[in-house]
Amino acid sequence: MSYIPHADPAALRVRDIAQWAVITQNLLQLGSVHEPPVPTNIISIFDPGSRVIIQQRPLQPGLHGELARDDLGWVIVLDGRAHPLVQRFAVFHEGFHIIQRVRRLAVEEDWRYRERLANGFARRLLVPRRMLEERLRKVTDLGQLCHIFQVARTLMQERLKELGR
Repeated sequence: MSYIPHADPAALRVRDIAQWAVITQNLLQLGSVHEPPVPTNIISIFDPGSRVIIQQRPLQPGLHGELARDDLGWVIVLDGRAHPLVQRFAVFHEGFHIIQRVRRLAVEEDWRYRERLANGFARRLLVPRRMLEERLRKVTDLGQLCHIFQVARTLMQERLKELGR
C-alpha cells in the first residue's frame, strides 16, 4: 500500500498543506492508529526501507529537532532540554522532511515555506480531523483536549482554528 501518490519520476510538486491531508490520513491507517494520542513510533513507517531512530541532545537555542541520514537510515535529533510535547511535535515535523526526501516531493518556495508545511503536517498528524471531531462531541475543555492528544495548548488552538472551531 502506497501512502503517497506517485506522479512521474520527476518530483511531485507540493504547494499546499491541504495536499498533505491525504498523506496524514493514509499514514494513520497504515500505522493502525485509530485513537489519540498518535504514537511517535509510527515514524518508522515514513520510510519503510530504512530505520528511523530518535536521539536526544542539546541543540542550539530555537532549534527543537534536526534530521540526518546515515548508512542505515534516518536519525532525528531532538533537543533534550525541550518539553516532551515540543519533542513530540518535532518528531513529526522532521518526519515531514523524511517523506519529502524519500518521495522526492519538491517544494519550490523557500525554506520558510517548507518549514510551515512541516509544521502543518505535524499538527495534522498529531491532531487528526476525524479524531478531534469525535472528541469534540464529548469534550470542550481545551486543557482536556491537549491531554487526550498529548499536544501543547498553542498547537491545539492552531488546529482548532484551522478547522474553524
